[in-house]
Amino acid sequence: MREMDGRLLHEQIADQIVARIKSGEWPAHYKLSSEPQLARQWQVARGTVQRALGELIASGLLYRIRGRGTFVAALVSGQPLAQRLQSISEALDRQGGVCQTRVLALTTTMRIPPWAATALSLPLGKTALALKRVKGDQQGPVALIETYLRTDFFPGIEQVDFRQHRLFDVIEKDYRRSIDWGSRVFDVAVADAEMAQALAVKVSTPLLFLEQTTYLVGNIAVECSRSWIRTDRLAVRSVIRR
Repeated sequence: MREMDGRLLHEQIADQIVARIKSGEWPAHYKLSSEPQLARQWQVARGTVQRALGELIASGLLYRIRGRGTFVAALVSGQPLAQRLQSISEALDRQGGVCQTRVLALTTTMRIPPWAATALSLPLGKTALALKRVKGDQQGPVALIETYLRTDFFPGIEQVDFRQHRLFDVIEKDYRRSIDWGSRVFDVAVADAEMAQALAVKVSTPLLFLEQTTYLVGNIAVECSRSWIRTDRLAVRSVIRR
C-alpha cells in the first residue's frame, strides 16, 4: 500500500476498516486479525496499523480487550455530550451514519411552557418557535427532541425545512449568529405513549433525558430543548482528567 491522493497510509487503512464495518462484512463484536497479520495483509509497518486501530478505538468504532484482541463495537453511537456542544445529528454523522430527521410539529407560539420561558428569559407576550423532531439513522429512531427558539433573533426561521437543515447550522450559517456555549442537565426518564410511538420502543422503556440551553456570544440564551434518547442507540461518553 502507498500514499494516494494525499491521504496517509494509516488513514487509508482506517477507511478500509470503516467500509467493511458499514457494509456488514465485519459485524458487531467481529474480531479483527492480529496487528502483525493486518500489517502483512496491507503491506505496511505494524506501527501504521496500530495508529489506524488506535484512532478507530478512540472514535468508538472498535474496542480492545487486553489479551484477546480488537473487536468491532456495537452500533451504539457514543456522543461526548458532557464535553462539547455537539448535536445529536453531528454525533450520528461522526459514527458513520446518515442522520435522518422527521418533523412532528413546527409553529410559532406565545404558549411557551414555564421551563422554556425561564431558560430563554422570555418576556410575557414574546413568541418562540416550537419545534418537535425525531432524530435517527438507517437503523431507526434515536431521539425525540422538543425545542423552543427565540424568534426575535431569527425572523422567518419558521420557513426553514428542518428535515433537510440542522438547527445549529441555520443559526450559524444562515443567520450568522455565533453559538458560544451551552448548559446541559442529564436525568433518567421512562417512555410514555407518545415517546414510545416516536422512538419505536415499549411504554415505560428507560430513556436518557437531556435538558439543554444554548447561548450566543454575550451570554444570550436563544435556544432550549428537552430530549429523550434511546440508550441502546446513543451512549453518553465523557473523557475527564484529574
